[in-house]
Amino acid sequence: MFSMILGGNSESSHILIGGYNMKYAKEGEILNWHNLIKDPYWTVNLSSVKIGDNQIKTYGKTAIIDSGSSYILLPESDF
Repeated sequence: MFSMILGGNSESSHILIGGYNMKYAKEGEILNWHNLIKDPYWTVNLSSVKIGDNQIKTYGKTAIIDSGSSYILLPESDF
């Protein structure tokens, strides 16, 4: 089990191996568990993506969870 925290302006990003910290969950939210759908990457199905108030269409799309990448990449059409 691992969790990734993407920091904002006031906190750095980090990864927690072996668990999670509810300090980073918004009140009333629950943890989301995902099944891996493709090897050799941590690939998951996307049900929705929201950045601020903007909802991104995710129909049939997948995401690779990669804590070792220096960038967050997405298709130009979604950007």
